[in-house]
Amino acid sequence: MQKTLTKFVVICFAVLCVAPVWAGRTPGARVKVIAPSSSTFVQARQIMGRVGWVETATESAQAILVVVRSMNETPLWHQYGSLDELEHAAGLQLNSNGETFHVYLYAFDQDNQVKVVSHQSYAVN
Repeated sequence: MQKTLTKFVVICFAVLCVAPVWAGRTPGARVKVIAPSSSTFVQARQIMGRVGWVETATESAQAILVVVRSMNETPLWHQYGSLDELEHAAGLQLNSNGETFHVYLYAFDQDNQVKVVSHQSYAVN
């Protein structure tokens, strides 16, 4: 699991460095966190710490980090019409006993819809 988590952090770092909206903003990036259970909250904190992101309110967020547990291969959609829809969908997952962590990075588009930038998954152990 540690190796997969490290791989995810490296992928997120690369995505954030390459995407024009993120140019020069990776360390200290302001991120809204959605982690509906205690175990997903711990995973989100580990990721935030490794990458050096700062949790912030929605209004000042540059991206959204979502960590859920599920037995589904892709429990969340690639796009949602609003942050509220994404939060609702994350809350519907088996966040206390799903066998796989799913870590998503979403970005806001010009219409305030949220679109997935990255998705990685790994076993809970």
